[in-house]
Amino acid sequence: MTKYQKRISGPLLDRIDIHIEVPRVDYEKLSSDRLGETSAAIRARVEAARQRQRERFDDGRAFDAPLQVMCNADMRVGEIRKFCKLDEAGRV
Repeated sequence: MTKYQKRISGPLLDRIDIHIEVPRVDYEKLSSDRLGETSAAIRARVEAARQRQRERFDDGRAFDAPLQVMCNADMRVGEIRKFCKLDEAGRV
């Protein structure tokens, strides 16, 4: 790795802001016949989550003032406090 880094010129290396060390992956994990989750299964999970969000926000009518909240990423602090209250187990 050090040999490779020495081949990269200083001015170019100065422009690289993020350096991440990536651990080696075992050959068995790469060559395994085990299949991951299908795209269809992942899509179904995402669609179910988005449907829950639509129901939660009721197309923005769930708030006192009209907001453009369509998904969790659009929520601000007030919406998080209103819709994401922790139960007792979550507070511990």
